[in-house]
Amino acid sequence: MAKYFFILLLYLNNFLFAQNSDWTLDTDNSLIKYEASHFLHDWSGINDNLKGVIVTDDNEIQKIALVGLVKDFDSNNTSRDANSHQILEILKYPQVKFFSDKININGDEIVLNGFINFHGKTISKEIYLIMKKDKRKIEISGDFNLVLTDFDIELPSFMFKKIRNNINIIIDIIFLKV
Repeated sequence: MAKYFFILLLYLNNFLFAQNSDWTLDTDNSLIKYEASHFLHDWSGINDNLKGVIVTDDNEIQKIALVGLVKDFDSNNTSRDANSHQILEILKYPQVKFFSDKININGDEIVLNGFINFHGKTISKEIYLIMKKDKRKIEISGDFNLVLTDFDIELPSFMFKKIRNNINIIIDIIFLKV
């Protein structure tokens, strides 16, 4: 009997005092877009096949993680996408990942101090975004720049001119409470 009481006490303790809460990415309504440029033209690609999670404690965001497959970025040009897959060595480095456990929120601004892993290289990055939060949904949106050579990516060239080294990343993601 004492054994069952102890198990019940542990269960109640976890239920009553554990405030951790998980949020999962709404995969139907979330995307990451890149915008790249060459002196002849600009283009973009969208990945709407992402996975992600937010962990909260006492309703405060503690951790955020996102992952996507590089092959899932679609620029609506199969030739360009195939060329980028080769340059980005997607068989060797299939994923792009982001993780942060240093998160500051001030009003509707969220600052993520985290790490981006892309093309086999991890860099630290501070990202300023906009967040809207209610009881069941967290929306995070905004944009930031990445420097391709920071990830040891050799810039492709066309007409003897390389693409621009900076790309713009646009985030529009939604997390739902689990």
